Amino acid sequence: MVFGHLLLRFGELLLLITFAHSGADTYEKIEELITQWAPLIWLAPHEKFFPLDVEEFLQHVNVGIQSNTSAPESLDSFPLGSDSDKFYLVTKKNLDSLLKDPSSFIYGKNPNEHQVPVYTIVNECSPNLSFRVSDADSLTNTISAIYGQIDLYPHFYVAFWIFYPYNEGKEICFLGKVPTPILFGSCIGHRKTIGNHVGDWEHMSLFFSGKPYPDRMYASVHDAGVYYRYEPKSRLFKYEKQETRKGILQRPKFPPVVRKERGHPVLFSAYGSHGMWSAPGEHYYVRVPRLIDRNGYGTAWETWKDLKIFHLGASELPYWVSFRGKWGNPPQNCFLIKKLGICELSDGPKGILERKPDFYCFREAR
Repeated sequence: MVFGHLLLRFGELLLLITFAHSGADTYEKIEELITQWAPLIWLAPHEKFFPLDVEEFLQHVNVGIQSNTSAPESLDSFPLGSDSDKFYLVTKKNLDSLLKDPSSFIYGKNPNEHQVPVYTIVNECSPNLSFRVSDADSLTNTISAIYGQIDLYPHFYVAFWIFYPYNEGKEICFLGKVPTPILFGSCIGHRKTIGNHVGDWEHMSLFFSGKPYPDRMYASVHDAGVYYRYEPKSRLFKYEKQETRKGILQRPKFPPVVRKERGHPVLFSAYGSHGMWSAPGEHYYVRVPRLIDRNGYGTAWETWKDLKIFHLGASELPYWVSFRGKWGNPPQNCFLIKKLGICELSDGPKGILERKPDFYCFREAR
């Protein structure tokens, strides 16, 4: 028993030594897997608000202080880190005028006609987690890998981030200033669109644990998200569980599977709001008031054609990643309590490194 344990530990040590000298090969394998499994995203039919390169977006905004919503203060340097968490990125031009101009940056760009990057953030897990051996068969594979007889794959997780310059909200029914359910298809008060906001970060994530395919997928939908587990035999991602990151009314019913096309997982971006769903159609995601995402086969976006891959701790990240403020204009025309987020114009989202990770190395290694 003791001898067997020593053999297993010896196998782990050999792997650590081997992979300590193969960093470049590991990066290459990671990027091959990322490209191979990057999603095919169907943008909704008649979508008006397309994604955009962040660098282009930043040319059209100023940095605004929270207390000043009408005339943002221009700063000589872009605030970063803890100095930036109270700031907004506010459009230089009046938002209404931008929305009236179909050629303005606020409408983004069709990714099939222009280069629009997908920002991929890679978190690598240590080799002893990636290739931890726990039995004799694994030890045999370990030794075979060291002698070049089989390939071992990296252990990491990656988030695919997409930036949209504008998110279109939902039309709901109000009775005075109170949201009211629509009864039998009729609104007894008046309809108003709420939840529009400048700046919209959407993402999905994949978790790899030393195999040529991902173990799990996470797809983000507004303030909720869903985990799927990949089954190699069926070649499908199957529903595992869901989470609500914010609020108590988010109770979406997620589709049971994520299918693949040409080897890539297929997702559907909701019309206007861009939530990531794994099937076309109508999807309820808030109970009161009832809010629906609609999507379908509009524009097919092959995201793997323009990936900007960053390895945390190894790559030089864009400066804007360290901005901790809101990616959009401050909220306006709010109803009830402002903190509930019931506003005609909501504030923009936080940046991509301000979010809780969808996966963790240690947790997934169990």
